[in-house]
Amino acid sequence: MIRENYFSRVVVDRSQWMAQLLSSRPDIKEFRERVLPVDRAIEFGRLYLPDDRLLDQNNLLSLISQHLRTLGLVESQSSLHGEWDGPFVIPASFNRSQLTFLVQRGIQHAERFWNLTMPGTMPDDPNQKQLLEEISRVIGGAPIMIDDVIPLNTEKPEDSNNLTIDEEGRLTHATLNQLIWICTTNSKYKSDDLITAVCLTYSSFTKATVMFSKLRERYRLAMNECDPETRREQVKLTLNFLTTWMNQSGKQMDRVVLSAIRSFLENEVPKQFSAELLKMNESNEIVDTVDDTKAPKVELDPHHMPWTSDFVLTSLPPVEFARQLTIWTSKYFFNIKRSEFLDGSWEDIRLMHRSPNIVKLNQKMDEFSQWIQYTLISISDLNERAACMTYFIKVAKKLYKIQNYFNCLWILSAFQSNSIFKLKSTFKMIDRRKSAFLTTANHNIFTFDNVNTCIQFCDDALKSEKPVIPVLPFYLGKLTSFMKGHTNMIVVKDKINITMSMKIFKEIQGIEAFQKRKYCFYPIDQAQELIENCYSPESQEELEAHSRELEASSNIK
Repeated sequence: MIRENYFSRVVVDRSQWMAQLLSSRPDIKEFRERVLPVDRAIEFGRLYLPDDRLLDQNNLLSLISQHLRTLGLVESQSSLHGEWDGPFVIPASFNRSQLTFLVQRGIQHAERFWNLTMPGTMPDDPNQKQLLEEISRVIGGAPIMIDDVIPLNTEKPEDSNNLTIDEEGRLTHATLNQLIWICTTNSKYKSDDLITAVCLTYSSFTKATVMFSKLRERYRLAMNECDPETRREQVKLTLNFLTTWMNQSGKQMDRVVLSAIRSFLENEVPKQFSAELLKMNESNEIVDTVDDTKAPKVELDPHHMPWTSDFVLTSLPPVEFARQLTIWTSKYFFNIKRSEFLDGSWEDIRLMHRSPNIVKLNQKMDEFSQWIQYTLISISDLNERAACMTYFIKVAKKLYKIQNYFNCLWILSAFQSNSIFKLKSTFKMIDRRKSAFLTTANHNIFTFDNVNTCIQFCDDALKSEKPVIPVLPFYLGKLTSFMKGHTNMIVVKDKINITMSMKIFKEIQGIEAFQKRKYCFYPIDQAQELIENCYSPESQEELEAHSRELEASSNIK
């Protein structure tokens, strides 16, 4: 009776109702994404998943399983394995969540992905605040950006209301519109350095979408000029600026922006002007090769060859150890991109994914320093420990000689650590000439009280026209001091701090000068693997405690 009175006998396919509703009512779709985490995650995936690539289900489940394992959620991992009885490929060597790593890499060049993380229904909800802080810590936050929606033609070039000039007539602050006008006209404030600085640091004060929109608007205004000569000149200046921008930052842009630029070039710009830019848009990587034929002969100890089971890093002669360490460091130092130097991202846990090479070098510096400490403290015999300390001093001296001051600093920092510095009995057995080298090297490249002296020492080494790896932490520290709390100082009352941008640009240029000449040594695969994986199994506190025991036993003897 109830079925006959209240249920229809008409069979209706309802499987597509939800899809049809969301397609016809975007406001409902947006509301669902705002309040439903799953819907928001689905939209997030649609935005950032490449159209031509889908992850295999077994690989995806393996990533989730490995992520649960790194978080210590063993029961959740077991439940996953119980529900999905499939091949889980989880290398035991991975001690970091690869799922988090892939998410970081997937969005590191995205524009304002925070638009997808909408606030909860209760603004003051402490749980929601903690969640957002955790997401920010893991994935990274976006700097404060300028959303310049003011049309370009509403501001006249060099409008005094939108510029700030110092007493010496130098440009110090300008709106984004004024920057575009200055860089695409024959303005008295225009310079090659200013254009390069703007193209390099633009991501600290605006989005790539806004920057491209302004340039496209500027090109259209130039095309509307009545005078043919003026039109030709302004179009050329605008495209020259676009070329510089693509050359400086094209490889760090999101695919959506690159696609928009390509469409603009193909549909609006004449082919004789757009051909070069279209090639640049394809992001063809230039491979910088080194002539291996000029590399010196590899030096090995015949009693401890790399393929033998007893081979360790200290089996290498000091000169070869220095070369192998230089090769390992070169892989990262010479691959540092300009964008890695922006926003102090290498020291902010939220932004570290933007500076992978710098972060890797900083991490290895700490690991290598502790490994040297552990290696020395693990030797109980005083004479053997003194011999090992002498060996590391020889390695540092070789690094100093080939002007690899960064790796030399790694060894010096180990010797200055509390655990090694307290080994007075061991230091007494070191040859005076070796001790004299430590004094000289510490003065030149490890003087925190006078960082400028160390920087000047590295800068002077460039005059030798030979490869140099500088003391990178000092240069990064100087760069950070200019930025004063990341990007907030670059934007002041909706005006871009030109002075700050130029200072950042000059500092980055100074570091890049060291990347022009590369070392030429043959890598030893076994040595490279050992350097990659060297670390101390003891904490710094344990090393210091062990050091005190060693020194006490040496004094008793």
